[in-house]
Amino acid sequence: MNRVLNFLRESEVFYIATVEGDYPRLRPFDAVMKFENRLYIQTSREKDVYHQLKANPHVEICTAEPGRKWIRIMADAYEDDRREARCQMLKCMPFLKNRYNADDGKMTVFYLTNIKAAIYTNHAPTEVIECDDGKFPPRSEERRVGK
Repeated sequence: MNRVLNFLRESEVFYIATVEGDYPRLRPFDAVMKFENRLYIQTSREKDVYHQLKANPHVEICTAEPGRKWIRIMADAYEDDRREARCQMLKCMPFLKNRYNADDGKMTVFYLTNIKAAIYTNHAPTEVIECDDGKFPPRSEERRVGK
């Protein structure tokens, strides 16, 4: 998991793909953290991506770093509505304080589970990383589409 986190942090901007109906949606993100042994991303409840994640938790994340390496990550994203998770994101990513606070009703965080990542390069074999900790399996209500 640390390898995936470090790759995302070093690239500074990564792209998250979701689905809306039959169409893929892709957008840049820049906030990621490790909290309680999970990777978290941050968004706003007012954005389309929030509603897309709530309807379908499957995501793909992609980014590249200088030197011709790139990573593709497949995961499921579930909202963590605890205040402590939002506060930790603000602590880890202080630039978010310019737009959000933990109690504004807009900011939210999603944790990633069932993570499968692959790091690619033109000059070496693909490095495959699986980091589902199994520690916090999704609650049954989180598995339902459209919750």
